[in-house]
Amino acid sequence: MRSVPQSKYTSDYYEHCCEGFTEDGLPGRRIRTLLSHAGRGVGLHVLDIGCGRGEVAKWIGGMNQVVSLDYSFAASEFFYKNNGDTQPIIIHDASKGFPWIRSEYFDLVVLADVVEHVYPEQLKIIGIEVVRVSAPGALILIDTPIMKGGESELHVDIKESAQEVHSYFPYTRLVNTHWHKKPEHCNIILQKDL
Repeated sequence: MRSVPQSKYTSDYYEHCCEGFTEDGLPGRRIRTLLSHAGRGVGLHVLDIGCGRGEVAKWIGGMNQVVSLDYSFAASEFFYKNNGDTQPIIIHDASKGFPWIRSEYFDLVVLADVVEHVYPEQLKIIGIEVVRVSAPGALILIDTPIMKGGESELHVDIKESAQEVHSYFPYTRLVNTHWHKKPEHCNIILQKDL
């Protein structure tokens, strides 16, 4: 199966190409907006796929159990710098599935800046696995640029993007979308069927 080379995601990429944290140590506006759709739950089991520098773990990890995955070894350097050793990161290609995670475990799954980095055949596997490990009623929060082409070959506009991305996550409903003008990104909020 084709995939974007792991070597593309270097320390330089995480330092200069990601939104990251604001000067006051909070996650950037897009990530805060995305997570606001989940409310401020406590005691949730959270899966953060493509965790990058660890913004999700830092923002909600103290109140919830967060399992953070990323494809890149370079991500772990920034992840630990931002979170210390209080939160673990697992280096794993999400398109290989999560056979070690039991079904219907997570209350919340976050995929921030992930779908634009995978090919459709990878996203199909990721979508099926995300739904499998999500508890009934769980929220699946996705943030992705609105673009045509790129590595993923997905996205044209917000409506098409949301519907197209949603099609990779069976047994879910599209709850909401949120548009960010700068940079042009879309939050896509799904909920697993009960």
